[in-house]
Amino acid sequence: MITVDSSNLTIEANAADVVIQDSGQSNILTMDSSGEITVKSFSSGSVMFINSSGCLGEDNSNLYFDDSSVFMGIATNTQDDDEKLNVAGKIRSENGFLAELQSSSDIGLRIDLASSPSGNAIQVYDTDNTVTVFKVDDNGSILHRRYESTAVMDLEKYDSGGIGNNEALAKYSFSAYDGNNTYEGAKIQAFADGPWGSTDKPTRLEFFNYS
Repeated sequence: MITVDSSNLTIEANAADVVIQDSGQSNILTMDSSGEITVKSFSSGSVMFINSSGCLGEDNSNLYFDDSSVFMGIATNTQDDDEKLNVAGKIRSENGFLAELQSSSDIGLRIDLASSPSGNAIQVYDTDNTVTVFKVDDNGSILHRRYESTAVMDLEKYDSGGIGNNEALAKYSFSAYDGNNTYEGAKIQAFADGPWGSTDKPTRLEFFNYS
């Protein structure tokens, strides 16, 4: 039964489906007696939205939800691992970012770098958002500024091809920032001081300063 008043169009169907068809009598929208709605031509996983033409639209490759695995993709519809959200692009948060462990075996925060990145991989600013207090660049170099308490830092070189003689292992740099530029005043660098084996790992330290 169809009822029309000054503000509403009401369609009632006790047992049969409610169907809206196009001019070729193909179903555009179907609602069964339980209230389940099927829309023609929308892809599985699409999140519907109002597009720039004011019509109901989808963009399956850029806005995607998989109900079975509870996965949301933005600018992608691919679930690479078991993540619940995959964003192929930048994410901006005005109030910080929190990564929380679900169990003791889970990863709290993981950052994967591309094979040829550029610039700084991680950068943390002070409270007034002007001075970098911690930075890791795309080569793995670490800048730690304004640190005033005792700390232990492990510097590890990774080379799947092995460590060669005289190969630089790590560098610890002491620098100062004058408000405009950063200047290195001294550094300690470790080198392999001979062939490395399973038991022998000869290493030498070299100290540099600028006077």
